[in-house]
Amino acid sequence: MAVNIPILARNRIDHIAYLDPAPLATAAASTPPAPPPTSTAEASAAAAGTPARCDDTLAGAASKREKANGVSKAGDLVQGKYAELEKSGAKQKTDSKVVLVTGVTNINAGLLTLTYGFCFGVELTMNNVAAGFFYNYQGVTPQLAGIAASMFGLMNIFARSLGGLLSDFCNARFGMRGRLWSCWIIQTIEGVMCCILGSVTADMSAPYPSTGPKYPAFVEIPKDEWRVALNTSWGWTPLVGNGCNVLDDDGKPFKVLACGTKSIKTTDAMKDCLGIQDKLILIQDPPLGHMMIDGEWTQIGHHDDCISHSGTFGIAVIIVIIFSVFVQMAEGLDFGIVPYV
Repeated sequence: MAVNIPILARNRIDHIAYLDPAPLATAAASTPPAPPPTSTAEASAAAAGTPARCDDTLAGAASKREKANGVSKAGDLVQGKYAELEKSGAKQKTDSKVVLVTGVTNINAGLLTLTYGFCFGVELTMNNVAAGFFYNYQGVTPQLAGIAASMFGLMNIFARSLGGLLSDFCNARFGMRGRLWSCWIIQTIEGVMCCILGSVTADMSAPYPSTGPKYPAFVEIPKDEWRVALNTSWGWTPLVGNGCNVLDDDGKPFKVLACGTKSIKTTDAMKDCLGIQDKLILIQDPPLGHMMIDGEWTQIGHHDDCISHSGTFGIAVIIVIIFSVFVQMAEGLDFGIVPYV
């Protein structure tokens, strides 16, 4: 008795044929066996139940589709590389001299170059001077000064992209004027932050000029409990006097500029005298005052308003971080204007 077997044709439910299974069995018996696989790829495909040639066909179709979408490989433009487009006539070959003259004589390009210099140029300047500012003026160790200075460049992680997002947002709301005004406002705030950073220590004394007279250096030793209990040196301690006689390589007392700071490598004699194990220490000009040295009251320090003793290191780092955010945002805002010049 014949059995009706539904066969789906063309993946559509409405195309159904009912065939007798006997002719199908006869056709299958008369069909020659498939040849053995000639490659590893064909063997793997056969084991998976998928013809290798079918896989190749699908891969080729995917490659053609990627090329049509311009994502198969990198190029100068979505349409292809400059050389290929110029050879085919799809793109006119440009003269580099004409491009240069056009850019130089474009007043908008010149103004945007100056504007970018006021943000990226400031970034390069800060990267060069920030560590020296914290070390020489704020009187912190070179290691801590480097970490504080790196905060400026670290804002690149998000601030420049934030400026680009702000530019796009203002463009969507106000058009090109929105891009220009947002760039001007952010860059103005950047300038204000620069002035604020300078004003924090504007009225204080700094190690200037560098050719001025030098004075005996002191070391500030932390007031640890064990030092107090053993009645050993703590606070501002001279390198010459009160039982210490630490000299430099020339056999002379260590000296620094007024309000100055210097990092030096410790010697065994210095470690024994000061009761420390540090490999590097800071020698400084102490705050203006008096202390007992070898049984006599002696004046120490030469300024009572040194930046290194002002306690403004923390606020300076915070201002530098905020300053950097606006600098990087201004760069991103400039990039938002460039394509329209």
